[in-house]
Amino acid sequence: MTDLAGATKPNLDGIPQRQRYRESGNRSMFEESRQLTQSVSQQRLAVIAMTMIIGVGFVVRLIAAITLSPHVDEPSSVLAAHAVAERGLPILPSGTPYFQGVTLSYLLQPFVWLGFGEIDDLLAMRMIVVVAGTVTLYLCYRLAREVTGDARVGLVMAALVAIDPISVQWSGHLRMYGLLQALVIALAWAFVRLLNGDKSWRQVTLVAMLYWLS
Repeated sequence: MTDLAGATKPNLDGIPQRQRYRESGNRSMFEESRQLTQSVSQQRLAVIAMTMIIGVGFVVRLIAAITLSPHVDEPSSVLAAHAVAERGLPILPSGTPYFQGVTLSYLLQPFVWLGFGEIDDLLAMRMIVVVAGTVTLYLCYRLAREVTGDARVGLVMAALVAIDPISVQWSGHLRMYGLLQALVIALAWAFVRLLNGDKSWRQVTLVAMLYWLS
């Protein structure tokens, strides 16, 4: 009888323990859900802030491209673009190779082919540098975030570059500096990613290509 009674006696000590496990699991799930919601909210705010920064950066660079008077060296960039379109190499009519900003010269080549490669079409050709200067803002954000792991630092860096007078000016002239800025920041970002553990051939190739284009 005693054994039978002992066999049917409920394990009262096990019930509170199971409840504690259940409550602990619920708290853990709630904490994970809260952290996930907070992370998604922060990502949305970062996207909104970055979109606004890029928008402001593009507008001020576009205004610069429209209002800035022609720079004394911009005709050299136009001549180099014509040389690339006609000969395939940036060699000026004087026979002097012009390899300063050679990447820009090749990007301007389609404008010459389409009939927008004269000095009167300066605004149209300046748009390449405007776009490059705007892309720089996103690259600054990614570089700072990669280095620090904090999106807020990236936003601050992008915002500062967006309104930097020198960056705005050279993103409005048809010179290589605005494009060079974008390429160098992209190179730095790719190189930091390489140092942080991305040792893939794709990343190594990207670093080498950006170094060559810069």
